[in-house]
Amino acid sequence: MAELDTDILRYYNRGREDARLSAGLSHIEYLRTLEILERYLPDPPAAVYDIGGGPGRYARVLAERGYKVSLLDPVPLHVEQATEKLRDFSNCEATLGDARALPYPDASADVVLLFGPLYHLQADEDRQQVLAEVGRVLRPGGI
Repeated sequence: MAELDTDILRYYNRGREDARLSAGLSHIEYLRTLEILERYLPDPPAAVYDIGGGPGRYARVLAERGYKVSLLDPVPLHVEQATEKLRDFSNCEATLGDARALPYPDASADVVLLFGPLYHLQADEDRQQVLAEVGRVLRPGGI
């Protein structure tokens, strides 16, 4: 896994991301995102890869709705938090990893969520690698 920028890691290690979507405008972002997901997601138990899924706020909701969720994040604290949120769901997992090198088989996802990596990865070649990886793991007709 490529090294995460130390400023980004320091920021997320403060542990505030888990509560960020709970209040104020960020809560509106969370609710609106769920509303949009409901509009486009296939029926459960579709396989959803939540790349850069942080502490698992969206992954938990999707797991509760019956989706098979695989969350990947480069921040160890986030993976710990997401693992705790997903512990009651046998078909879900949280893994430490890099969006530029997804640890999933080709054509194995019905949906890939990519809410964070493209703004954290600033270099064009990194973004292109992420998009290539998403294309690789999506099934034909995937979202």
